[in-house]
Amino acid sequence: MPQVKDSIVKKNYANYWGYGVYANSANRAAAWNFLKFLSDPKNASFYLSEVKYPASQRSLLVAQQGDQNLSVFADQALSSTSWFQLNDTIIKEVVVDMIDQHVASEQAESLALSKAASEINSKILSK
Repeated sequence: MPQVKDSIVKKNYANYWGYGVYANSANRAAAWNFLKFLSDPKNASFYLSEVKYPASQRSLLVAQQGDQNLSVFADQALSSTSWFQLNDTIIKEVVVDMIDQHVASEQAESLALSKAASEINSKILSK
């Protein structure tokens, strides 16, 4: 996440999917066992090394901080917070547009953020 220049406080936002098992699933026990298998650090580490995704477990983030391709994500994961997104497509579009406009026009960060927040609210409320 881009940061305000010389900012003391760093703010990052997580993007993740939570897994669950349908209560009426015919294979509920097997599904829970699979999710338990995936959450074991040894298995998760193997999977993450193959797909090159940042880890969700702190114990695995330490190793990823030394990886030149994953370190930026591993570092941000340690300071990220979550927020409810009604429409992640709109949010992604507005944030990318905000960054592009800021870089192109050197618009003040506070104005760019305020404009993006207003645009997100407007687009989401109009749906």
